[in-house]
Amino acid sequence: MAPDQPNVLLIVLDAVRQDHLSTYGYDRQTDPHLNSLAKNSYVYENAFANSNWTPTSHAALFTGLLPSQSGVYGQNLTIPSEYRTIPEYLREKGYRTFATAAGAHIRSERGFGQGFDEFHETYRIRPSKDFLQTAIKDPASLSQLAYSLTKGHDNYTHYKTRRVTKWIAADTDPFFAFVNFKTAHHPYNPPRPYKSMFSEVERPPVEFIEMISESLGKQPQSIPDHDIKRLREISEEYPLIADEIKPSEAEREAVEAWYDGAIRYLDERIGEILEFLSDGGYLDNTYVIVTADHGEQFGDHGRGKHRYSLYDELLRVPLIIRTPSEGKRRIDEMVSLIDLFPTVLSIAGLEDDQSTVATDILADTLDHEYLFAEVGRKPAEPVQRHHPSFTDDDLNGPLQSVRSTDEKLIRRYDGDCELYDWRADPDETTDLSDERPESVGILLNVLFEHVQQMEQEEYSELVEDSQLRSQLEDLGYM
Repeated sequence: MAPDQPNVLLIVLDAVRQDHLSTYGYDRQTDPHLNSLAKNSYVYENAFANSNWTPTSHAALFTGLLPSQSGVYGQNLTIPSEYRTIPEYLREKGYRTFATAAGAHIRSERGFGQGFDEFHETYRIRPSKDFLQTAIKDPASLSQLAYSLTKGHDNYTHYKTRRVTKWIAADTDPFFAFVNFKTAHHPYNPPRPYKSMFSEVERPPVEFIEMISESLGKQPQSIPDHDIKRLREISEEYPLIADEIKPSEAEREAVEAWYDGAIRYLDERIGEILEFLSDGGYLDNTYVIVTADHGEQFGDHGRGKHRYSLYDELLRVPLIIRTPSEGKRRIDEMVSLIDLFPTVLSIAGLEDDQSTVATDILADTLDHEYLFAEVGRKPAEPVQRHHPSFTDDDLNGPLQSVRSTDEKLIRRYDGDCELYDWRADPDETTDLSDERPESVGILLNVLFEHVQQMEQEEYSELVEDSQLRSQLEDLGYM
């Protein structure tokens, strides 16, 4: 390996909408550090995820393959061993490789550990009978516990930040590091002081007092002129999808303020990592990539969280690439997350011999004619656990979409189609499928040419590991 082989740091902000970042014009200053990074980076204005939730979106990113191409969707959320991942390619080139993620869906037993020298699943550091032994071996986990008991639970972002910086500093060989930060995932309860940063919510000064209060059946948080219990139901459960609550504009804004506070917290951690890279002299030879795996719904199209749609509040994501040369440009051409596969391989001097519809987005020319997104069936049980009468017959997938430079088609498994002019109508409020049958026909042909038919088996999982099950329940997946 050449001594100047570039490093790559890939940061994925789980469930962060592009339109909630000041880097992309949002009126709240949710991301000052990211905004500063963007001033000397390539900023992609029209970047889109290839699926609407964590496992299928990350599998696409790591393999360069759409869900129907890799088979990672519905009942199968494991990356097949015949497909190579970014870290596998780079490790063969001599890179050291590192990953840290929640482990709820991005976990080693599902193939996401392929090619990583170290793969940290943070659900494994939850307090347990083995926790003290873990803490002795890994002081970052003890630091996380202290942070969680005082400031509040941050979905282990504190831990991940310390683990990745420590690992980078431990060796001088070129590296590929991947971090998934999950604090902005529902229930939008970021640590102090971030939940109150854009909200008037009041809470006890330290987390363990709040925990004791809740254990006694009390409601430790409050917010003027709002029913905090109702707001927490909106943020923690699925009443919008179940059509049991129609939040007022003020209620929606209150919940979004908590979400924005979570993004601001993530931005602070990004700032810590960037400062570490700068102080250590790494930035001169490191590509920093910041993106999200999907967005989030706050009543858009009558939905909440990230289920049952391929609308752009779920697909449009931030994408910022800071290169060692600090090339900078805001790029209007459309790109998608699978493009990071050939892009990272190219950075390492490798050829992409696996993906079929992805392209190197740092190349001089971007030539995407179409982009694709897909999601398989998802079970109704996580919603029904809170809302027993809910049925998803009119909502569930599989769903597949194809996007041209100005139009976007969404096709449901039963053949129903929607068509939007996504540039002129970015909120996708007007279905043009009846007005533009020719466009529907053209895009359907493109879709059938490039993607495969998706089976209708839905995701289900028997989880015997109590810590993993608790993590999945916290995130609303069980």
